[in-house]
Amino acid sequence: MARSLSDLGQDPAFELFLGALVGTDVPGANVSVMSMLSRLGLDPWDEATDLARMPKAPAQQRLNSLMEQFSDVPSLAAGYGEVTGRLVALLPVKPAPRITLGTQSYGPRLALPQMGLGAYSLGALAVLLVYIGYLASGN
Repeated sequence: MARSLSDLGQDPAFELFLGALVGTDVPGANVSVMSMLSRLGLDPWDEATDLARMPKAPAQQRLNSLMEQFSDVPSLAAGYGEVTGRLVALLPVKPAPRITLGTQSYGPRLALPQMGLGAYSLGALAVLLVYIGYLASGN
C-alpha cells in the first residue's frame, strides 16, 4: 500500500505538488517534483514551503531555474514554462508556518498547542500531586 505524505509526518497540503509528475527520466521512470528536488539535493518540503510563500511569478521563476539544473528528464528542456505553471498551481495558497529551533525547521505537526502558561502549570501541579500521593501511600 502506498503511503501518503501525512503518513510520513509531512504536511499533506503539499501532497499534490510534490507528487505531481515532472516527466520521465532516461531509464523510463516517472519523476515527481519530490524526486526532482531530492535529486537536486534539496529538501522537498522546505522548497515547497518557500515556493508557496512566494507570489506566483517569482515561484515560477524559481521552479524554472531548478528545472534548468535538472538534466534527468530531457523532455523538460522543451518547455519549462508550461510545466512550472501547472506545478505552481498545485501549491497550497497558505502553507502552514514553519517553526525554527536553532538550525532545524519543523512543520506544524510538531508545534505545541496554543495553551497559556496556566494550563501547563496546572498540568505540572497535577503530576506533582499524583507523585506526592504515590509517596504517601508508602510505595
